[in-house]
Amino acid sequence: MFPSYSRETLLKFALATLHNRMDVDVTPGTFWYKVAETWAEATTSLSGYQQHIAKQILPSTAETAALERHAKVRGLTRKAARRAEGVVSIVLTAE
Repeated sequence: MFPSYSRETLLKFALATLHNRMDVDVTPGTFWYKVAETWAEATTSLSGYQQHIAKQILPSTAETAALERHAKVRGLTRKAARRAEGVVSIVLTAE
């Protein structure tokens, strides 16, 4: 679906960007390191949520709760399960 990057990858990206563009100290424990850590964690969390929401948009990939909301919007209701009856015939052919 969407590219997904690890927290560590995003942290490295943020640290490099801050250092190269702003010429600030990004060693562990500094203010700018903490800013980069916070951004990387927030971005990782949002990316996971974005992946989840993207799956729920289409009925074909939605999980049960979202699928039931899709059905409700369209005026559909779930049918009760029924026992199947009948004869099954299987024919094998060689190809």
